[in-house]
Amino acid sequence: MLAGFVALVALALLPALDGERAARVADAQGSGVTVTLLHNNDGESALLPLTNTVEAGDRTVELPVAGIAAYKAVVDRERA
Repeated sequence: MLAGFVALVALALLPALDGERAARVADAQGSGVTVTLLHNNDGESALLPLTNTVEAGDRTVELPVAGIAAYKAVVDRERA
């Protein structure tokens, strides 16, 4: 079932992968084209950040990772 879904998505994306069109856009902008793919699997189960404990020399530091706020920050950064 998953293989069929992946094949369907790949077929749907083929027109977007037209190299000639991407080259025209790059020429018009005077730079290359950057494509950023963000994947958020099961994001609703981790809305709040998790805490990782890291040893930094002689200190222990707790770092919040993941969560919806971190994902939104990445999306906002990429949109800017």
